[in-house]
Amino acid sequence: MEATQTIADYGVAIGITIIVVSLLATFFYKHLQRLDKKFDDEREEKKYEREQRARHDELMLEAEKDKLEAEKETRKTYLSMTEELKKTTQMQAEILANQSNELKSYSDSINGNTKAIADHNKNFVKHIKYTDDRFDCVDSQLVSIAGMLDEVRQSTKDLATKADLEKVKSGLDEYIRSKK
Repeated sequence: MEATQTIADYGVAIGITIIVVSLLATFFYKHLQRLDKKFDDEREEKKYEREQRARHDELMLEAEKDKLEAEKETRKTYLSMTEELKKTTQMQAEILANQSNELKSYSDSINGNTKAIADHNKNFVKHIKYTDDRFDCVDSQLVSIAGMLDEVRQSTKDLATKADLEKVKSGLDEYIRSKK
């Protein structure tokens, strides 16, 4: 009996060991499955993060490309505007130079006209003085003619003589000559 008892003891121990090993194997298997699932989930999460990072990096590269392209276009536009500004400045400088020349010419013309007007005014003043002298002469001749006419009137009361008529005629001739 001892052998049976030993076998029975060992059988129970073996049975318990098999149950414990089975339980442990099941526990480790379940634990391994959970770990495997956890690793798979982590791998999926990391894969998703890598994809998101890759997408983000791709978007950042695209944005950087767009930014560089925009800067390139801005530089082109700036250079174009600078060139146009240079051309405009040159044209304005030419226009100002032309206007300056025209103003100088106009100023010279005005100076010439002013001198001509001053000369004309001098001549006009001389003419006025000459005309005044002529009027003074005419006035004195008119006074002389009036005196002659008074004489003629006095002498015509009687009858005008030929000498009186000659005197009037010579006074009128002298007046006419002074008018010319």
